[in-house]
Amino acid sequence: MQVNLENKTAVITHAAGAIGTAVAKAYAKNGAAVVLADKDEAQVQALAQAIIAEGGKALAVKADTGVAEEAAAIIAKAVEAFGSVDVVLNAADTNGGPETRKPVGEYCACLWNEIMKDDLTGVFYTCKAAVQQMQKQGKGGSIINVGSVLGTLPAVKQVGFATAMAGLIGMTKAMAQDTAVDSIRVNCITTGFMPGDDSWKEGPQAAEDGIMAHIPLNRVQTAEDVVGAACFLADEAAAYLTGAVLTADGGFACSTTRHF
Repeated sequence: MQVNLENKTAVITHAAGAIGTAVAKAYAKNGAAVVLADKDEAQVQALAQAIIAEGGKALAVKADTGVAEEAAAIIAKAVEAFGSVDVVLNAADTNGGPETRKPVGEYCACLWNEIMKDDLTGVFYTCKAAVQQMQKQGKGGSIINVGSVLGTLPAVKQVGFATAMAGLIGMTKAMAQDTAVDSIRVNCITTGFMPGDDSWKEGPQAAEDGIMAHIPLNRVQTAEDVVGAACFLADEAAAYLTGAVLTADGGFACSTTRHF
């Protein structure tokens, strides 16, 4: 999708993941300087080098967004390198593989804590630091939180992820109200299921077949399916959109109740 992100700096957290990588490439192609943050330093360094090799501007930052100081450092490094922070996309998707999923009575507290740290607390820390910087700049901005349809349609044995995704939607809407006075827009994209992500990876074939039966567009989702919404929300075309939840799931959320 073509939008105008010239002279803007976009921060992408969890940039080593499929969605973060796809969005980072798209933002760079549309003129933004991109700051790629992730715990996986080697992966984001490679991504930054690939973007630079194609004529883009990129900076890789090793960071754990679940640590307040590290989240704040991402924003500080973005400003130091490129002068501003105009767009932030949080692409956390920690869920754990199918083998870790249990009913609530057996659910592992360590998995709960990991999911909350990455998918909720880390997003809060990053958003807080970004909002403070955007307020200093005085020219507004766009914050995009990538979540999941499981925030409104929880699945069995996924109490941690469903809770975090529901919280992400609530956080997005609450932040949108707080920041509207500064022309800082905060929106959420909820995705469906992508083979290879934590919501599906290494799942039994029966579960995969069950998911496919509830996707009206009748194909699996890819990271590129999220790029259009992410570009739109970053662009001035979405200037009057805040507190919104855009669902990019192939129609999964409007299908019937499912059990998998």
